[in-house]
Amino acid sequence: MTEFEPELIHNNERYKVEDTNFKFFTMSRTLLHPNQSTRGHSHPWPEIYVCTDGEGILILENPDEILDIKKGDLHKISSNRFHKVETIDGIEFHCFFQGVREH
Repeated sequence: MTEFEPELIHNNERYKVEDTNFKFFTMSRTLLHPNQSTRGHSHPWPEIYVCTDGEGILILENPDEILDIKKGDLHKISSNRFHKVETIDGIEFHCFFQGVREH
């Protein structure tokens, strides 16, 4: 594996997730298959989501929000805020965060 080659994190009926780590920074690519949702989670760092293909909804809690997410959209998710993505036709998005994902 080269220094900036993506690492496969998940590849199943729900989604394919790959992370590229840049020492103190991670870029993650998620391909969420049709009629699926991410597990949903929160963590102590903020994230930026950039949708690169498809569409769906981004569900946020505290305060509760449901946002449309489609190709070209960028969403900032505050630290410690629960979030998940749902799609009908499939969606691809990248998220950017400080640190490295714990498996």
